[in-house]
Amino acid sequence: RYRQYLVVGGMPECVAKFAETKDYILVRHTQDTILASYLNDMSKYNNLNEIKKKVTLYTNIKEGLHPVLDIELKITKLLDLIYSSNTLKEEQGKPQEII
Repeated sequence: RYRQYLVVGGMPECVAKFAETKDYILVRHTQDTILASYLNDMSKYNNLNEIKKKVTLYTNIKEGLHPVLDIELKITKLLDLIYSSNTLKEEQGKPQEII
């Protein structure tokens, strides 16, 4: 769950999307959409010079985090696969109940 949190984050819309779909790609799209709306809102409250600085900052943070998040995503998917495989093996090893 911790690794899922690292990839999904805590924004309610992203958490809801992950809870609904379990799809990290859709979550990433939702995160990108939220970031784009933040960047669009900057024009309402800042002058052109400040907007350029903040867009550069956000872009650098996003680009810096994507490789880390991609690795976390791969690790999370691998751990989920291992967990589900182990759970299936455990269930197959149990005697079947007759109703």
